[in-house]
Amino acid sequence: MTFKLEETFVAGLESPGTSVFVSFATRIANDLDNIYKRRFRNFLRVLIRAFRRGSIVVDSELIFANASSVPDPQVVAETLVNESASLNFTLNVTNVVVTRELVTTISPTVNTTAPVTTVTPTSTNATAPVTTVTPTPNNATAPVTTVTPTPNNATAPVTTVTPTPNNATAPVTTVTPTPNNATLTTVIPATTPVPADSKLQMTFKLEETFVAGLESPGTPVFVSLATRIANNLDNIYKRRFRNFLRVLIRAFRRGSIVVDSEVIFANASSVPDPQVVAETLVNESASLNFTLNVTSVVVTRELITTISPNVNTTAVTTAAPTTTAAPTGPPSATEGFLFMKFGLQRDFTSDLADITSTAFLQLASTVVKEINRICVDLFGGFSRSRVNSFRNGSVIVNMTLVFRNNNFLPNLSSAQSLLENELLSSTVLEYIKGSLVLASGGPPQPTVGSLTFFSLIMLAVAQMLINS
Repeated sequence: MTFKLEETFVAGLESPGTSVFVSFATRIANDLDNIYKRRFRNFLRVLIRAFRRGSIVVDSELIFANASSVPDPQVVAETLVNESASLNFTLNVTNVVVTRELVTTISPTVNTTAPVTTVTPTSTNATAPVTTVTPTPNNATAPVTTVTPTPNNATAPVTTVTPTPNNATAPVTTVTPTPNNATLTTVIPATTPVPADSKLQMTFKLEETFVAGLESPGTPVFVSLATRIANNLDNIYKRRFRNFLRVLIRAFRRGSIVVDSEVIFANASSVPDPQVVAETLVNESASLNFTLNVTSVVVTRELITTISPNVNTTAVTTAAPTTTAAPTGPPSATEGFLFMKFGLQRDFTSDLADITSTAFLQLASTVVKEINRICVDLFGGFSRSRVNSFRNGSVIVNMTLVFRNNNFLPNLSSAQSLLENELLSSTVLEYIKGSLVLASGGPPQPTVGSLTFFSLIMLAVAQMLINS
């Protein structure tokens, strides 16, 4: 869920872990938790992911007990809008966007390491309080596919209202609320937006320093970097796809530089598979004049379903993609790894001891996603993480952090400090302060028995961690 606050963006809000970020995130999360706990029986909590400028744009996640209990995005958005008067912050009710996020992950064939998981949403907008919604027949939605992903964040959602088939580059259409019992009107941009089925959303990370001005489209530094990147990508994709038109750079975000872009094609039928688009970029990375993080390329296909508004409603966009688990295999003979143990403040149940149980798999997926997100920003050469086991007390997590090779292994002392700080600021994992322990493992032996050797190390280090 993304929404906008009519408040002043202050220094520190852009950096999770700062006191101003934590204070503001706690204030917002408490308000939203109270609202959604009253409305949805299986609601668990709100997670504040980031603050962005304009005035303050809040990126958040709403977490429910399980997939079957997740409500319709429209209902979630309308609930917040209808409760806006009870909030202790100033919500812009025209900017509530709720998305359903699921991901399919795949590995590229060349120049990549084992991937981790990210997501990219499609969107649902809500405005004024709702009385009735009369939907029109929904269009089919396509699954989201990610390639060589990082545990990064999602790209900015796209909301359209009955787009026409022009491949212009103007912003998407949004809906403006009106007073009760009045007819809603659509704000038409100066030029018609590119139809959602004629483009792909692509996010990737540059290993370059984020400088002031990149967060603001139109500044010289933004235009210069966007032009440089777009020219590179245009050259690559024009050689590969006959009906490719252009790449549009939508935004830059911190970490180091995260690029949100669109890859635009002549029409819906000419749009290639997202996997092929991602692999093309990864395979051509050596020819780029910027430093691409090849584990961070995420390409998504976006199709739009619209719902016609009646009284006090807006058009709604949703998507229903499919999902697979992130790769969590043990380190290979050429990879380096560290062992990691920490505690979570939650009740241990017996099924968490069974690595095939639903409870284990669900918690492991949550832990892996958050640890991947943290580590990809902290450590160069980080590849993936895997949960080895959960044990009682409250819940003790035993994990392996996998790196591209032994040369990328960080110093244990500095890594422990960095990870401790990130875990303390995480609102996904209920980390127990001071419970983190790291142990080095080095690369497994490159023999037929390497997996057996790895398992023996695992047992020895796990015993060491237990006794620590």
